[in-house]
Amino acid sequence: MNIERNYFVSILLIILLVLISACKKENPVVSDCVPIPPYQEMGTGYNYILDSIYYTRPYFNPNNPNEIIFVKEKGISNKLIKYNLLTKDKQILYEGTIIFQPKWGKNDWILLNLPDANIWKIKSNGDSLTRITSRGGYYQPEWNSNSDKIVFYESFAYQNYFISDINGNILDSFPNNLAAPMKWYNDSLIFYQIHFNIYCLNINARILSVFYSHEANDAGGILITKNADLIFSKTDGIFSINLSSKSLTKIKSTCNSKVYMWPTYSSITDKIIWQRLDYTLIDKQNVFVKSRLLIMNSDGTGEVEIVIN
Repeated sequence: MNIERNYFVSILLIILLVLISACKKENPVVSDCVPIPPYQEMGTGYNYILDSIYYTRPYFNPNNPNEIIFVKEKGISNKLIKYNLLTKDKQILYEGTIIFQPKWGKNDWILLNLPDANIWKIKSNGDSLTRITSRGGYYQPEWNSNSDKIVFYESFAYQNYFISDINGNILDSFPNNLAAPMKWYNDSLIFYQIHFNIYCLNINARILSVFYSHEANDAGGILITKNADLIFSKTDGIFSINLSSKSLTKIKSTCNSKVYMWPTYSSITDKIIWQRLDYTLIDKQNVFVKSRLLIMNSDGTGEVEIVIN
């Protein structure tokens, strides 16, 4: 009897430990997000009060996952900063307004969109700032996988996409596309997300198609992992869709008070950094907005804030 009793007690203890472990395990799909309620007062909407220091638009060094760049906004002062996640060392690479997300290439050039609506490049040590387009109206540059070509869009009629070499010499063009952040995959496919669709432009076949449609509006930005999972954010969460099977997985649940945008991915560590906007309701008319950088695993787990001193 004692042996049987001890056996059952042991089994119960094991079950209890498993349940406790399961309770402690992070479940990023369960949202801890408290939504900002719809605006109820007279007027056009909430007054959004930005934090005095605003971290935005991060991007990994593709050759060293311990280094990132980001834009620090403080009032009208904007700075492009290179930051080491381990040593906490910082270097200012550029001071001035930067439009959209800088893109760090394997060739150690960083692509910038500046207020003249042209594409520029700068070395990762802050040297050799060079304009590579001249007419204006060009936005959202993106490297190919080898960083020897660039794709960007033109804001004039027909929304032309242009492919150029790293000096801005046009190699090809694709009209009738939409203005949006792009991700160039395997030198043959360009994905972009806008409104309720993710589009795929097949460069070789010159075919544009809808890759995936969804109901919630997009929050901004897509990436593709080394496992060929396309990860994108919407107003209700972060999702992963496999390029081959098109199977969709929600990897993090969120809401309108925690908005994830401008992602960047390191294939070396399989981690993602997001800019997250945190909205806090002050009163019936005012909302405080804090922007922070967060790093997580590509499956949505292990989210940690990057504390920048």
